[in-house]
Amino acid sequence: MHNPLVPPHAPPNIRQPMTCRSRKEATAARHIMNLLARVMVVLILASASLAHAQTTMMNSGWTKSAGQSQNGANPKFKFTLPSTQTVTIDLMSSVDTYLYLLNSNSVVLYRDDDSGDGFNSRLTVTLSAGTYYIVAATYSTDQSGRFTLSTTGGSLGWCFVGYEHANYGGIAYQFCSGGPFPSHSSWNDKISSFRVPKGMMVRAFEHADGSGVARTYYADVPYVGPLYNDITSALSWDSFAENGFAMAMVSDPQFAWTYCKDSSSSTKCSDERNAYPNWSAESLSRLYNGRMRDTINNVKNVLGDAAFGGVIVNGDLTEFGDQDADLGDYVANYEHGLKANVYLGLGNHDYANNVDDCSFNHCANSMVSYHKAQVGTLNPVSFDYGENGGDHAGSLGYSWEIGDVHFVQLNNYPTYTRSWSGFNFSEWRTDYFYITSAIAWLRTDLQNAAARGKKIILNWHDWAQVQDNAEVLAILRDFPVIAVFAGHRHELFGLTGFSGDGTNVPIFHSGSAHYGTFLVTRFFDNKMYVWMMEINQLGDGSLRIVHPNTDERIPVSNLTDKFDVCTGCTQYYKYVIDMNAR
Repeated sequence: MHNPLVPPHAPPNIRQPMTCRSRKEATAARHIMNLLARVMVVLILASASLAHAQTTMMNSGWTKSAGQSQNGANPKFKFTLPSTQTVTIDLMSSVDTYLYLLNSNSVVLYRDDDSGDGFNSRLTVTLSAGTYYIVAATYSTDQSGRFTLSTTGGSLGWCFVGYEHANYGGIAYQFCSGGPFPSHSSWNDKISSFRVPKGMMVRAFEHADGSGVARTYYADVPYVGPLYNDITSALSWDSFAENGFAMAMVSDPQFAWTYCKDSSSSTKCSDERNAYPNWSAESLSRLYNGRMRDTINNVKNVLGDAAFGGVIVNGDLTEFGDQDADLGDYVANYEHGLKANVYLGLGNHDYANNVDDCSFNHCANSMVSYHKAQVGTLNPVSFDYGENGGDHAGSLGYSWEIGDVHFVQLNNYPTYTRSWSGFNFSEWRTDYFYITSAIAWLRTDLQNAAARGKKIILNWHDWAQVQDNAEVLAILRDFPVIAVFAGHRHELFGLTGFSGDGTNVPIFHSGSAHYGTFLVTRFFDNKMYVWMMEINQLGDGSLRIVHPNTDERIPVSNLTDKFDVCTGCTQYYKYVIDMNAR
């Protein structure tokens, strides 16, 4: 489903310099756009009557093309003509292109190699009114790069494909903007992998009404993971702002932590006791994290699904791992409560502190198992984990990509190592866990990312543990790392310093749930913009943004316009990092 108010070449909420619209007109348009996006996101694909965008240009790309094939990994687009006309179709890229035009039954009508400029493809044909499909292919296989597809008439729409089996096997279910769609019964609870073109997002829901667990995909997905395999019952899709998307950076939800657990003699603890007399730690933590969840969902709603890439949680999901209600509270609040992907990392409280401190090491074992299962649903580029019977080995580090940004989650800290064992009652055996340093895996992962031209964001829980580590500093020196985001220190918030030994990588801390602090980042035109957000946790729960110049906390009742980055906009972001400087 394509939002008719968001053309793929104009990301939502990124107003360009010299705009001709008034602020009132722009604000009204965004209100309409976001209202439509929220209504449309729970689409059940039972009707083909939906409108699609009237656009004659699409920007996309190949990760690993299938050469001169009209099937497989090559992106496919719906092309609609309202009347008989002569049209020119151009496929333009730095890669040697190959172009197909198919009829409504996906039978090839025309093809072209180099009729455009250079090695670009062009077709000029007279067509009757109707539905056609265009395949953007390449002359050679295994090509990567971006392309622009344009037509002189008609309209273009996105297509993606769900597959019955992993690795794009079995029955293929094609979905295109405006339909027609395969019958719901044919694909309901049967999808294991997806082909998703660059510049597009697909959100898959567990239930037909758009409820239950969900995942958003921004690229091809060879396997949706064991937890999400064969459970998709509803889908929505749109263009995605690869240039201009945002992420929320969070740390230390730490169910069930409070100010008084930081220090029982602190002023913050006294304020907490006065604000919430006789509240349990569990109740306070649910209040603090519930406000965090609701605020981040509000940020996502303002930006829209087409410009929000998810939430990164940098460790200490819990106070004691899978003990008492801690993990269950985290899952309900973040994994099920946030309406976006959650890229989780483990902190010292989740597993390190619980080794040999919980019966059968259940608290640590369960957190590793939970982490492994969740990562499997996030379409990772790489995951440093292996399992052989009861042996579990690796750093648990993983990476993923959105647009040109390569994110890495390194959990507690990159060089953390630990071994332990615990009894597995479900398999009636002893399991062994070997947490290894991430450095060797990380270097290989970043070499591959840098070779693809990606900018790199690193995440882990405790920066201080490795701030002087030679191996970590060498990583920061050798690769285009834009920033490190960390947690652990509950009171630290914002840009807290730079890495040493001449590496000068910005280090950001996100604070914690009970402090009510988190960061919003936005990646636009090779710059990373950072907003500092603070919830009044010891008061009415209202949101404040840290003023970019004075550090004053500015009360915010409406987030509209607050994440704009353009000439003439009121500035609310605190920092701007030049991603080309690395």
